[in-house]
Amino acid sequence: MNFKKLFLAFLAALLFLCSSLTAVADSIENVPYPSYSYWFDGKNRHAMETEACYIPERSISNISADGSMFVSLDHIFAFNDQLFITDGGKGAVYVLDRNYNLVRTINEFENGGERVSFVGATGLFADKDGIYIADTQNKRVICTDGKKVTKIITKPDSPIIPEKFDFAPTRIVRDRNGYFYILCKGSYYGMALFSDTFEFLGFYGANNVEKSLLDAITDLITSAFETEEKHSASIQALPFQLIDISADSEGFITAISNQWQGQIKRLGTNGTNILKYNSQFQSSSANGLNFADTPQSYQDKTSKYANLITERFVAVTTDDNGYIYAVDSTQGRVFLYDTECNLINVFGGGLGTGNQLGTFSSPNAITCFGNDVLVSDFITGMITVFRCTDYGESIKTAQSLTLESKYSEAEPYWERIYNEDKNCQLAYKGLAKAYLDRGDNKKAMEYARRGLDQVTYASAFKNVRNSFLSRNFIWIGIAAVGLITATVWFIRESRKREVVLIRNQKINISLTSWIHPFRGFDRLKNYGDISPLSASGILFVFYAVTVIMNLNTGFMYKIADTNSFNAVYTLIGTVGVAALYTVMNWAVSVLASGRGTLKEIYCSTCYCLIPLIIWRIFYLLLTYTVIATSNGGFEVAGMIVEIYTVILLLIATTVIHDFSFFKSVGIAFATVIGMCIVAFILFIMLSLGQNTVTFVLSVINEILLR
Repeated sequence: MNFKKLFLAFLAALLFLCSSLTAVADSIENVPYPSYSYWFDGKNRHAMETEACYIPERSISNISADGSMFVSLDHIFAFNDQLFITDGGKGAVYVLDRNYNLVRTINEFENGGERVSFVGATGLFADKDGIYIADTQNKRVICTDGKKVTKIITKPDSPIIPEKFDFAPTRIVRDRNGYFYILCKGSYYGMALFSDTFEFLGFYGANNVEKSLLDAITDLITSAFETEEKHSASIQALPFQLIDISADSEGFITAISNQWQGQIKRLGTNGTNILKYNSQFQSSSANGLNFADTPQSYQDKTSKYANLITERFVAVTTDDNGYIYAVDSTQGRVFLYDTECNLINVFGGGLGTGNQLGTFSSPNAITCFGNDVLVSDFITGMITVFRCTDYGESIKTAQSLTLESKYSEAEPYWERIYNEDKNCQLAYKGLAKAYLDRGDNKKAMEYARRGLDQVTYASAFKNVRNSFLSRNFIWIGIAAVGLITATVWFIRESRKREVVLIRNQKINISLTSWIHPFRGFDRLKNYGDISPLSASGILFVFYAVTVIMNLNTGFMYKIADTNSFNAVYTLIGTVGVAALYTVMNWAVSVLASGRGTLKEIYCSTCYCLIPLIIWRIFYLLLTYTVIATSNGGFEVAGMIVEIYTVILLLIATTVIHDFSFFKSVGIAFATVIGMCIVAFILFIMLSLGQNTVTFVLSVINEILLR
């Protein structure tokens, strides 16, 4: 009987556990938005669906004593175990505890016998010293202990403040040193900076005016012809405004702006951006990084992500570990980044309707409250509470440990993430670093290759290569000496016996003209040693080598996924360019009384490609042996080969057409201009042809439907 009771109890417990797991799974599965991250192939970012780091748990819409909704949900801010909600329409601040229960409501403060209200306030900050309210409508900042006003900050009387500057605070934060940063409505000057004694220190963190080269040239020309009065009255380019700010635990200010790139900044003491992102082999400024989604992220037009293109960040916050949470108002999504600008996860929104838990109509503020992330919606008047999932906790913990170089501690977390989500690129990179740290270079190379982590791969490959060289140094030395000796002996014997490797004079000229260009092109022009078949063979080899190089370059040097390689584009860029150069050079040279024929130009052009072929074969072999971090010499060598190829083309033009060298330079320049014009015309014709075909097909479909 006891056994039956024990069995039934076990069965009941098992059923309860299964039902609980099912409930959790369903709660995640039924989230009304796709969570995704990026898979970076070295060139483009591709959206890949991943596990959700945060899922919506509940919403907050009416916490007032009378049960009414928010009139104007303007801002939310969390400090310690308290959540502050700013309702500017009611002129009230609601204070909630950790369980989201209303603790108190703040409507007004006492100030020297007067009552001070803050209807129209849009921002708030709180710390151990008090509460600071951005009273936008009344153009002031109210500092209070919760009951009495301790200080009111108004527009400073300072000569550095422009006369038209509107001191209408929308956000206020305070760093750990006590300095106040006040963001004002419509300000292009950055934040107004105040000391801990409320002394105005100046403006901080303003964006720079972004100008293209064309804009600079236009300004230079304009300034030369305009009078000083007219120039000063003209409309000047203005920098992008800061939209939201947040202070982190280290005392840095994180700001967002509505610009095309560099939307998120982490500002140092001098107001410059210190946020860094990892490029291929070094850390670079994040000013040029586009944090938003791009069309390249969704190359598959049938994908459910195809229409998710970020247009505007509106709110930002940071947690205690430095992770950045930025809210996109276009689709109502939250972008989660680490301190090196790696995208961890995108959650929330997706529908943009606001009628389901986890979606929004117009998100306007965000804050971290413990492990929860809260997002407010201005239109619906609701605050959505997102709970961090086990997956989210694991990936944030793993990435934090990895960034701190604690690879062995991060390894079990990365293993768990890898087993749950094969689309997480960070897991591959984290495991690669962990294996590299423990000395397992082969596994490090395997995971680095799968995760497209060229930096870690290069480090592991260097260890493997150095180990191989140290074990086989003597044999490698013997082989090198033997090879050099055999080469020297072969050259000496060939010269002594006058060995001719290629007896066909035409083929010989085609393969050696790049070594002796004047003699080779003279033989081609004046002695008829010309072979269009050999030239075509060289051109085909040039195309084939280019294709092989793009597809089979050593992993450390790959710049894009081979799946995106298009052989047709390569054909146009090699054979097509050579053919177009031949035709245009002939056309231009005929006008300049050149003596070269189309066949001679074609053959000489192809002969000039041999240095490029040799270099690309040599480069392909080196990419499997030379560490990518030391490839500066590759770029120099490649540039030298390209310059030499141009010189060969100029010599060919000089000899074949009987031009002077300087005239050949002019002909070459005119040839390039002609090639650009023809390419532009072909592009226009193809575009018009495509549009015509599309129009005809649409008309046919319309007729068939009717």
